[in-house]
Amino acid sequence: MPKDVDTVLDYRDVFPDDDAGPFARLLEDRIALTDTIKELEEQKKTLDTNITRLMTDIGSDKLRYGYRAVSIVQGSRSNLNKEKLLLAGVTATTITACTDTTAFTYLLVGKGKA
Repeated sequence: MPKDVDTVLDYRDVFPDDDAGPFARLLEDRIALTDTIKELEEQKKTLDTNITRLMTDIGSDKLRYGYRAVSIVQGSRSNLNKEKLLLAGVTATTITACTDTTAFTYLLVGKGKA
């Protein structure tokens, strides 16, 4: 058994018998749905690649399909590197003061490990 799983209680030791079944069923449904979503995302990525190639071949980056606009969008995302800022002389206090933090809660279900 993986090391990180050893330190976590097994659901059967925590839930009463009446609640263990529903918990397990809900979690199995979620795992199956996540697997399906991943498969569908892979199929979608293949379709996107083929559609992009076809649009690129005709030299168009935007078309209309019925009532939908289909566009090839290029972009980038930037983020600040705290280590580089520190090396450039920016103090840790300044970095912390200028950093926005957003709290969130989500359910994380780890990948199965045999």
